[in-house]
Amino acid sequence: MRIAVSHPYRRLIVAASLAVCVSWAIPAFAQASRWSLRIRNASNFDIYALYVSGSDYENWGPDQLGSRVLRGGGGLFTLTSIRAGEYDVKFVDEDGDACVLRKVLVTRHLSWELTNTWLLGCEFH
Repeated sequence: MRIAVSHPYRRLIVAASLAVCVSWAIPAFAQASRWSLRIRNASNFDIYALYVSGSDYENWGPDQLGSRVLRGGGGLFTLTSIRAGEYDVKFVDEDGDACVLRKVLVTRHLSWELTNTWLLGCEFH
């Protein structure tokens, strides 16, 4: 059975339906716009500091590891609740040597593995 709806009411029904759909989508989008960065340190070097900063900023944020050490040989660390955007990331090893990644685009969950080759190559650039 088909019910005829007059023209003005049809617009109202469509607008109300759209409003309901949008109100359900906003919380899901807000939750999905936060991502995580999982780092596994497969190198032989302990990482003593990890800094993250928006690529548009000149100053580094606080040390994300705090008093923790990301141990070489398989240590894990996950940085959570990262908003989508472009970031610079700095690792500092046990000797104070720094490795900086520029313009890392975060638009999904990321997983990195640090290796000896990668850290040594990054350190001298």
